[in-house]
Amino acid sequence: MDNNTEKAKFIMIAAKALHRYGASSDRVETALGLISKKMNINAEFISTPTSLIANFEFEDQPEFTSMIRMTPGKINLEKLCSADETVDLVLDGKMSLRDGKETLENIIKKPALYKSLYVNLAMSAIAFSAAIFLNGSLTDALFCGIASLIISLFTQSIKEEKISTIVEAIIAFIISFSALSIHQLGINITPSVAILASLLYYLPGLMLTMAMHELSTEHLIAGTSRMTGASIILLKLAFGTYLGTQFSIYLFGVYAPPTPEPLGIVYQVLSIFLVSISFSIAFQAQKKNFVWIILGCFISFYSTRFSQSYLGLVPSAFIGGLIVGSGSNVFAIIFQRPAMVLSLPMIILLVPGSVGYQGLSFLFQDNPIVAISTIFQTISIGMALVAGSFFGNIIVPPKRTL
Repeated sequence: MDNNTEKAKFIMIAAKALHRYGASSDRVETALGLISKKMNINAEFISTPTSLIANFEFEDQPEFTSMIRMTPGKINLEKLCSADETVDLVLDGKMSLRDGKETLENIIKKPALYKSLYVNLAMSAIAFSAAIFLNGSLTDALFCGIASLIISLFTQSIKEEKISTIVEAIIAFIISFSALSIHQLGINITPSVAILASLLYYLPGLMLTMAMHELSTEHLIAGTSRMTGASIILLKLAFGTYLGTQFSIYLFGVYAPPTPEPLGIVYQVLSIFLVSISFSIAFQAQKKNFVWIILGCFISFYSTRFSQSYLGLVPSAFIGGLIVGSGSNVFAIIFQRPAMVLSLPMIILLVPGSVGYQGLSFLFQDNPIVAISTIFQTISIGMALVAGSFFGNIIVPPKRTL
């Protein structure tokens, strides 16, 4: 096999790894373009959430085109770091192309850093913590934690391929029906808080923000397809919640929604700490990055909350995006790791998925005016986050592609 073909195959395996573990389409294309340039290869790339296409031009042989059918990637920060480090070693001449190709293949094949049980427990902790910083009670938090753990174990144990197209609707139905029915049976929980917190992990807020980022960088195919996918997930969640609510009302009657009572700042701080650890595990981050992820989550969350009390929701989202963009670039420069290791957990607490979910829920409740207003607010928050991250990149220019 000639050297050019070796380079092309290495680049495609690197592309597969970056795509699979959470990089947005514009980041994938930029990274591949940089790799090709350093390898003295003229190449063009198209990355979408479901495909990768590359065209390589060589001086002494015909053009080489490669296409890979991909499924939308799941975030795995540990494998993303390993793939990024391997690419750097090859480009710096410290690792051969053949060894780099084998290393990337091994990274893709190796099992996840944390087993499914730990991820399921992390999802339960996310729901528990979310209920607290959504001003729920300890009873709400306990319900969310238990319900989320049961749901995650249930979806893992059944044959997912048979229900994969409607799994979000089923989850939302079970959660909403259980929360309302338990409340009607006399257990003091706040259904609105319990439902939203339990579904927080499944809300495609990050997908929505990535879609807006791709659209704003003129990656129209990737952004449109990702936006469509996120909208469909939101629709399934909202529809499942609506059905669960209607079934509960049919069996137990209309319920009087209680007013949630905040637990106080101590519980909120503990919940942010717990949700930071939980997202680190769910995103398969390396343990050496935990302390920086926790610190970043605290900074992004409380800076946004503080500015929101003075400036409002959308301007505070811009400030949050500014802090995420500049802070993650500082992290990448100092520690020579992908900025996404810090930016993804930091921004997950700020993304507008819950607002979009509530907007679609209003549609099923025959309240289109409020629904349209809420959905527009979702778009505004997402664009403010994206704009803030762009300005953060101007303040602290990124030294690494990822």
